Amino acid sequence: MNLRASRKQEARVGFETARSTCWVVLLECLWSLRFELLAWEEAGSAADVEDVARRLCEQARDESPPFLAWGEYGVALAALLKDEWATVILPSRLCAVC
Repeated sequence: MNLRASRKQEARVGFETARSTCWVVLLECLWSLRFELLAWEEAGSAADVEDVARRLCEQARDESPPFLAWGEYGVALAALLKDEWATVILPSRLCAVC
């Protein structure tokens, strides 16, 4: 709601609160970051999308391929929003199985 009302700082505080309350359960943290990524995507904030996407990748790596994919999507989206899309190479897409 804060992002839709262009209150980015209040939204950041709300997201930080959500992250701080879910640190014990990995899945809750991953979902919290995923929802935050969606919100910043809707707001069109490249810097925030990239920040959250990188944190999501870090949390999901070696734990959850689907959430890692969402994080990588966010990294690519942030590059697109910054008009730097040609420079993005996502490591997990270089593996033999992918």
